[in-house]
Amino acid sequence: MKSTRTLNFINMDDSDIEHEYSGHCPKCGHSPLHSRDCTNWCDDGYMDEYDDDPINFSPGQEFSKCPECYGTGIERWCPSCGENLSDVKIEWDEYA
Repeated sequence: MKSTRTLNFINMDDSDIEHEYSGHCPKCGHSPLHSRDCTNWCDDGYMDEYDDDPINFSPGQEFSKCPECYGTGIERWCPSCGENLSDVKIEWDEYA
């Protein structure tokens, strides 16, 4: 069974990349790593529950952490193994 952490990051093309970082993937050691703003319609990493359930929630009443970027607002991934690194603390050397 495929890990939910790999998502669809392994098949992205160059137009999906906004930044490259010289950090190393904790799973496979690949460098550079890629990132982009979250594409899951979240607002800075959190989603308004009203958008999914307007009957039981008022706008702004309750928020949940985005399942794609884990509350960071930025999707980070390894282009080699496809690991989703959005919620992983990585020591970034600098922009590649």
